[in-house]
Amino acid sequence: MTNIVDEINKLRMIGVTKINEKTLISHKFIQSILDRDTHKISRVKLNGLLQILEREYKLDLSALKKEHQEKENSIIFNKDEKNKNIHTTLIFYLAIVILIILVAIVGYSEYFVQAKQETHKEQEKVIVKKQQKTDQSESKPKSVDTTININSTITPKPKKVITPKVINTTKSIIINPLVEDSKLWFGVIDLVKGTKKHFTINDIFEIQLSGAMLLNFAHSEVIISMDKQDFRFREIGKLFFIYQNETLQKITHEEYLKYNKGKEW
Repeated sequence: MTNIVDEINKLRMIGVTKINEKTLISHKFIQSILDRDTHKISRVKLNGLLQILEREYKLDLSALKKEHQEKENSIIFNKDEKNKNIHTTLIFYLAIVILIILVAIVGYSEYFVQAKQETHKEQEKVIVKKQQKTDQSESKPKSVDTTININSTITPKPKKVITPKVINTTKSIIINPLVEDSKLWFGVIDLVKGTKKHFTINDIFEIQLSGAMLLNFAHSEVIISMDKQDFRFREIGKLFFIYQNETLQKITHEEYLKYNKGKEW
């Protein structure tokens, strides 16, 4: 293998301009080869350029090809090492995050279990105190009769059972906005409990109704489904309903204000 320095010097003596005129290789590439600064030239392109120079000027530039290949391999290796280090660093930080999450979960679980145990103990104390008071009240004599029948059995009076009031059956309705890429605001007022809720949706939404409730929709382009029946509305302005006796009924704005004590919301 000839000395690469000698071969490059032969080309320098010829000059960039003359080499360009004979080989049609651009000045930029010729200068890069003369300076042995070929890292920006791909291996395939460089080999083609060097073959032209070898053929035209009877040179041996195989050493330059080998030098370029070694530099290219070194760059690839350094990139691989850098990517490997980045990957290792990411795995390390990810492991730390996962560890922190696991510690937080374990700590929360222990706190929850301890709190539950403390609550259970407090409930047991309350039950014991109530039972002691009940035993003490039952142990007191209820009359001044001094005659005691040993063979008689005292039967405690049964406690009064409180029956809860029956709540109306809950109904489910499905609300489907008709305007695409637009949000629908609607409010629900519970006339029995005096509470209010409002929602903003842009897709199908299901809600449970019970007792007596008012519904207030910001616009009327909507489909309301109840009991497997669909009711489509495309009107101008707001839409109002009242739910009572397990029935959903459309009402006017004036009727809505009467039910809601003159309030819009």
